[in-house]
Formats: sequence, C-alpha cells, structure tokens
Amino acid sequence: MAATPEAKVKRKLDKWISENMPGVWVYKPAGGIFGNNGVGDYILQYNYTGIMIEVKADKTKDPSALQKKNLHDFKSAGGVSCVLRGFEPHKLEMIKRISENRAKVLKDNEII
Repeated sequence: MAATPEAKVKRKLDKWISENMPGVWVYKPAGGIFGNNGVGDYILQYNYTGIMIEVKADKTKDPSALQKKNLHDFKSAGGVSCVLRGFEPHKLEMIKRISENRAKVLKDNEII
C-alpha cells in the first residue's frame, strides 16, 4: 500500500528530528477512534521546551477548528506550536533555535 502524502511528510520529519534534535523526547498521539481529537501529530520535549506540531500534506490543507484551538492553547501555556504544510525545514530550524535559546536563558540564570 502506498504511503499517503501526509505520511511521506511525517517520514521526512521523523528523520529530521532524529538527525537535528539530540536528546529529544517524542510522542505521537494515536489517531482514529482511539485517539484524542484535535491533538497535534507530534508532541516533543526538547531543551526544556514543549513543542506541538500538526502535519498537513501540503499548503492547501488547513488544521481543523479543534486543532487550531489546541495549538493555540498549547502556545498560550508556554509551549511552541506549529503547523507544517508539507515538509518545511525552515520552521523546524526556528523551533530548534527557540528551544536552544530558552535552555541557554534558563542555564544562564541557574534555573536548571
């Protein structure tokens, strides 16, 4: 069976995460009838930063209203949230930099 366009993006994302975010904790919530509707496709913990990523196959796809709400709520709680419309490494690089900068601020202030 051929992979869906979204599954192809997720494969690239998995590879990028493993190669560029050492020590990251990754959780991929179950979808379908056993899943929690509206939760992002990826929940990451990297350098003291919670990250939620929703993956869409391409630029023509948008998150549902519930996904948008959960991404907003996650961000409001101090996390970083992102919608990938296709494989967008520039967004991933920005998330990585944000996480690394947060960790540096915490370490510099002896909070961790």
